[in-house]
Amino acid sequence: MIIDVITAWLILEVRDERGWLIERRSMPSRSPVRGFLEAILSQVIAAGVATVDTAGNVDTIGPAAATLLTATGPDNDDTVGIVVGTGVTEVSIIDDNLATKIAHGTGSGQLDYELQTMDSQVTTEAGYAYFDITRAFTNSSGATIRIFESAIYAHNGQGAADYVCIMRDVFTPLYVPNGKVATVKYRITIKL
Repeated sequence: MIIDVITAWLILEVRDERGWLIERRSMPSRSPVRGFLEAILSQVIAAGVATVDTAGNVDTIGPAAATLLTATGPDNDDTVGIVVGTGVTEVSIIDDNLATKIAHGTGSGQLDYELQTMDSQVTTEAGYAYFDITRAFTNSSGATIRIFESAIYAHNGQGAADYVCIMRDVFTPLYVPNGKVATVKYRITIKL
């Protein structure tokens, strides 16, 4: 049996207006969830696989679409890419979205979802290889916001705005004071 060949690390940071680090945490991710395997299966069997999308609708994932698993989060968009929330529901392998997503914006309880960045190459080191997916969230709400969960929503290869949750994590709260920036990074790794 292959154990811990594909892993993910979650790296959380909070920085002040000058970019100075206030807090940094790194932990193993509890990801991926079922949507990740459904995407891989759809490619292996070259057929669509039933899934539940991030809106809670039964949908199909794959196969072979150029957009399958695309998770590039545009600026000001909380529907795709790394998303964050306030939910504390324990991670389940069948999770299809966050428990309670924090909406994009600058109003009460909202965060400004910044443009997501992704490595364009896989980095290879002795015995392992990885790539990073990173997104910043600016708090302009006027009050401290607590982030308890994060996820990656990726395109399911079907309609223009159909997304599936491929990773989800719950953690002790990350406090983001007004005017500060939280960064969530997923490091996807394979190792021998």
